[in-house]
Amino acid sequence: MRIESFIYEAQQVALFNITSRFFIDFMNEDKIKNQYDFIIEEVNETLKKGIDLKSRQEFIDGMADVFVTSSFASALLSLNPIEYAQTYSNLQFKEKLPIVNEDNFVALLKNLRELKDKDKILPQLYALVNFVDEKTADYLYESNSEEYLYKNKNLTVMEKAIIEVRKSNFSKSIIEKDFSPEQIDYMHKEVINKYHERHNIQPVKNLGYITFLSDNGIGKILKPDTFKEPDLEWTNDVSDVDFFLNLKTD
Repeated sequence: MRIESFIYEAQQVALFNITSRFFIDFMNEDKIKNQYDFIIEEVNETLKKGIDLKSRQEFIDGMADVFVTSSFASALLSLNPIEYAQTYSNLQFKEKLPIVNEDNFVALLKNLRELKDKDKILPQLYALVNFVDEKTADYLYESNSEEYLYKNKNLTVMEKAIIEVRKSNFSKSIIEKDFSPEQIDYMHKEVINKYHERHNIQPVKNLGYITFLSDNGIGKILKPDTFKEPDLEWTNDVSDVDFFLNLKTD
């Protein structure tokens, strides 16, 4: 995975959270704890559903979700936006990147569940994601994106997967001008019904988007009817992923 793609997608994760929550709550202990709960969940699912159950799609999907949750943790652990932006500079020096191989891949992946050094998260995450791309280097995909970074470029496995997950995540937010107040109210009720009213769900309006969040608008981003699952069916044809499915997780 190209470093510029990695940085761009990490910035998109931060943008999604800004769009959904108004701001990034830097150095908030409760938010950091919640974020690491998400990381633990995604790492464990990657290990169990992906590697242990030998599912190519679950492994690639899991690694993309680990990217999303861990990259945002590095933002929450920063004091301010400037300090967060400076963490990207650690990716420019190869000597700061961990060496990943088949003997330590699982251990480094597990370590993300507790790694709270903001200057080490992105380098370790990039090294893991890039190792997946190195092992699946024979698979490249034509980009149909109009984004400058990807236009007329071939995408690696992890670039394509992370883009698909990003598009899916953004579908959790609805564009306010595209719906009437009555439709938005109906969607709100549908989300409440879907999650059995247990989350105290509130719609949050920001930058022309509406997002439904649990815990009175400060918790988890929930999925309205506009949500679209990431298109990852193609990952089942990436046979080189089997290298990872044969690793031991215990």
